[in-house]
Amino acid sequence: LFVNATAGDFHLSDSSLAIDEANSSIADWPTNDAEGLRRWDDPSKTNGGAGSPAYADIGAYESFNRSFEFNENGWIPYDDTSPSCPNPAPTLLRVAGGQLGSWSLQVTAGGTQDTCQFGINDSANWVAVTPFVGARYRVTAYVKSDSHNGQARIRVREYLGGQQKGTTTLSAAVTLSPTWTQLTVDYVVVALGSTLDIQVLDYAPAIGGEIFQTDNISIGIVP
Repeated sequence: LFVNATAGDFHLSDSSLAIDEANSSIADWPTNDAEGLRRWDDPSKTNGGAGSPAYADIGAYESFNRSFEFNENGWIPYDDTSPSCPNPAPTLLRVAGGQLGSWSLQVTAGGTQDTCQFGINDSANWVAVTPFVGARYRVTAYVKSDSHNGQARIRVREYLGGQQKGTTTLSAAVTLSPTWTQLTVDYVVVALGSTLDIQVLDYAPAIGGEIFQTDNISIGIVP
């Protein structure tokens, strides 16, 4: 139950029996997977693995919370904290109707008057330790809004020792609409062992108090 084995994509599908089943007690067990993603305990699975943690996945790639079917773990609200944007933090709510599965994450701006950017931030960073310089990560996410039409984007930043490395990278902007639309961006690692900070944002809201949904977020290394 890989995502697409015939095309060489050996990431685990959400229904894979390899999730939370690895033996992490073996010598030299890696804390992170082959793409530097941290281990994640899937709440839909019974931990059948051995060692500590008992919820790591079999295979090279760890699954992560991409479709919000059970919770929003691994994602927190993000709001612009610049002096010109004194917003309360946005609120997050799982709602029925997903691009992948039955649920998505709804993000509601905390401020109703201004049009400052807001969204979600991965926390702790899913890409905990980049495995090599030059690794090209592709991040995708789907977004929509039933009643608002701001501009959505993915933003990726790389950090090492608390200092940003490389340049802030943004996906092309997508105008929110009632139809699920994909955002995608590539980021190339410049520092070994760094971490990536990933955000899905309503980057340019059209009005104060905008609401959008996001779902089916993907993070991984591509050739």
